[in-house]
Amino acid sequence: GLAAFDAMIAAAEPTMTVRVREMFKVLYRQRERRQTSAAPTAAGSDRPLSVVVSGAGPVGLRCAVECTLYGMEVTVVAVISADKIV
Repeated sequence: GLAAFDAMIAAAEPTMTVRVREMFKVLYRQRERRQTSAAPTAAGSDRPLSVVVSGAGPVGLRCAVECTLYGMEVTVVAVISADKIV
């Protein structure tokens, strides 16, 4: 969730380039705007949507970040090698 995302960013910040830091500033501003609206839910449920993202490449991770910013519960599934899926 958001706490894990914030912890990951805080841990990685010392190694970030200026460009990456600027990107995260934009993402944080977007998150603040989106937090004012309710998280999307499934019909007839009060729980946030759960999303599975297949792939941890640039597009998959961007998708995971965007869904997290919208308040969804996100799981990323990626193939590390032919015999190991995480």
